[in-house]
Amino acid sequence: MATADRLRSLGSSHWVRVGAASVVAAVILTALFALAGHSHVSITLQSALVHAAAMTTLVSLTLPRLRAVVAHRPAATRWAVKMAVLVGLALAGTAVACAVITMLGFRPDEFWTCYRSDLSICVLITLTLGVGMGLYDTQRHRLDAVTAALRGCRRWRPACSRTSCSTR
Repeated sequence: MATADRLRSLGSSHWVRVGAASVVAAVILTALFALAGHSHVSITLQSALVHAAAMTTLVSLTLPRLRAVVAHRPAATRWAVKMAVLVGLALAGTAVACAVITMLGFRPDEFWTCYRSDLSICVLITLTLGVGMGLYDTQRHRLDAVTAALRGCRRWRPACSRTSCSTR
């Protein structure tokens, strides 16, 4: 069962959505930097796309597994663990992205210069998007649970609950 769920989550439509979201985030970030007066728009876009690809891959492969591990913990524990893991992923993702940027020569910086300059924005964006997606996921699961409960009822009425609903 876990294998089937895992294959579904790694399906092509998932990666298309995630890839599209990361490209959109990179373009928006580049536009914001351009509006703030950053003069090297093409370099910023290249760097943003590399960072987005690295972070998207790491987060998409890690968070579903994390969710399964902490699912039955209290909400505060789930969020604390998720935030810590997101910061760790931002550290690792920035290292991967800066290594790629340095090897491909997108920026004249050396690895550590790239890492120091990009880390803070990467952590900020990772936490912002991670928390936003976590909140969306939580609401989505609640909606799915309510929908499933209501489908068990033949006739929906506001006072309907599992114990009082007639399913005959």
